[in-house]
Amino acid sequence: MCDSIRFNSGDDVGTVRKFQDRFNVDAKLYGFDGDETFLDCCLCDIDLELFFKERPELNFFYDCGDWWERQ
Repeated sequence: MCDSIRFNSGDDVGTVRKFQDRFNVDAKLYGFDGDETFLDCCLCDIDLELFFKERPELNFFYDCGDWWERQ
């Protein structure tokens, strides 16, 4: 199962495109190969652990083995 990113507002990020738009970041820096065919696919190729480790101010944690959630 692919990871997703959840916000208290109910706004989930589950695709590469949403990840890039929401966090204003280039997903290629975190493992995405840049193939635009997969922009609207899951976050499987993105190293979310590294992304959130580099941005502790975002205050996300890994919950239940399926998603990242803001504390």
